[in-house]
Amino acid sequence: AFVTQDYFEKDYELRMRLTSKEGISHTKSLNFSLVEYIPTFDILGEAGFQLKSIIQTYDDGYMTLSSDATNGTKVVKYDKEGLELWTKKIPATVGVGESVCEDIDYDKGFAIAGWRQNGTHKDTWVRKINHTDGGLIWNKHFGYDNVDDAATVIKRSIDDGFIVGGWTYNRWGTDSIIVIHDDPYRVVRTTLETGYDIRLLKIYSNGNEVWGYENNYSNSDWYDISMHYCMPSGEVWIRKMGDQVITDLIADENGNYLVTGWNNSRLYPGGTDKKDMYYAEVDMFGGFESTMTWSRMSLYDHLNPAGRTNVSDWRVTCGTYPANPLGSYSEDEIGYGIVKSQGGYGGDVVLAGEAYQRDDLPVKAKLKDGWVVDFGINEDEDGALWEYTFGEAENDDIVYGIDKTRDGCYIVTGYTNTTGSDKDTWLFKLDSQLLLLLSRNYGRTGDDDTGVKALQTSDGGYVVGGNTGTGASIRSRVIKVNKAGDLNKK
Repeated sequence: AFVTQDYFEKDYELRMRLTSKEGISHTKSLNFSLVEYIPTFDILGEAGFQLKSIIQTYDDGYMTLSSDATNGTKVVKYDKEGLELWTKKIPATVGVGESVCEDIDYDKGFAIAGWRQNGTHKDTWVRKINHTDGGLIWNKHFGYDNVDDAATVIKRSIDDGFIVGGWTYNRWGTDSIIVIHDDPYRVVRTTLETGYDIRLLKIYSNGNEVWGYENNYSNSDWYDISMHYCMPSGEVWIRKMGDQVITDLIADENGNYLVTGWNNSRLYPGGTDKKDMYYAEVDMFGGFESTMTWSRMSLYDHLNPAGRTNVSDWRVTCGTYPANPLGSYSEDEIGYGIVKSQGGYGGDVVLAGEAYQRDDLPVKAKLKDGWVVDFGINEDEDGALWEYTFGEAENDDIVYGIDKTRDGCYIVTGYTNTTGSDKDTWLFKLDSQLLLLLSRNYGRTGDDDTGVKALQTSDGGYVVGGNTGTGASIRSRVIKVNKAGDLNKK
């Protein structure tokens, strides 16, 4: 049992000295060639559960989370060879999981985040299970009364807790709030339209809440992360709030959180509902550090003035970040994955998602392409230092997951539709300047296959978590490949 993982591929001589009870020593030599061993496998899950999240665990194995609104949540622990160690099913009445992470520093347990149905509304759901068999450690839910809330991603934070990202349905609804000041001739009217807003939730390792913000809803301040107008007459008017959703985040080593997703401000010409990719940095207390695609407007809550006695303090203030949405006003662009930049263009992060465009006018119809953007917060007007779209002409292609590799590159997954019929799981590798190095398709005849998350593994290979099949037969699929993207070679 000689561990060789820290040795290079080459020829070695192993010398063993044996000493008998009588003190007589003998030396034995063994010559051998060390070759790299990377396990590969292709695992199909149970029908009725779609894979949402996959991580590599502290023991070099894997944890997958799959879920369905009817069937509930299923977590499976695999060893590094892809052999199943244990499975845990959680009923939908308890919660529907969307993301999983490992508490490496504390108890090696796994934290699950998603949502649970609470009567006619959803609540954010977070559950912690142990690493031996998935047994319950604690179970929590967080939400606002009569409002939908849900988590989409959970990550371990640097202070032994968890950061949860997702969305909440704006509690104000479509209504007008009139605030009357000391000056009887000055009336501030704010018109709010119901929409989905981003939500960040910070919790301790024991599940207790540290803070939780709905659009930075803290004390008496409410922040709308959308465009707004300030009228010279004294009116501050939000025409339409739109929707904002978190799809992925990074818990940075400095304690801040880097988030992406999509933003629908509904302020484009004609009132279209087109989405834009966004990026923002939030500090460890949930406050804005920097952002390129969000504007902000704050309104003091006149029903709960938090100790303010002077009616003139019930005021409306506004502040705008000088930035443009990352995308075209006439098309959808969505961010699904985020990693720290490898430095190819000096950006802060690299975002992966989808764009909807014409690449080859007039040949190609408007279709979806995978979109990868190197993004810098203080660069050009929308922060994009460099971007590439990836996909076949006349076919839809999307990327959902991205990870950094140890050689300074990126691995990306999603789906490609090269045949125009079945979708294939798509895995490709980019260098630090987003140039294509490797591209592989993993499709099953007659099925739609999609990659959701991609990771570089500790043995140097890559694992892709995704789904295969259609309709009620859809199931999770876990593909482990070597450095060249080969599935059936070790």
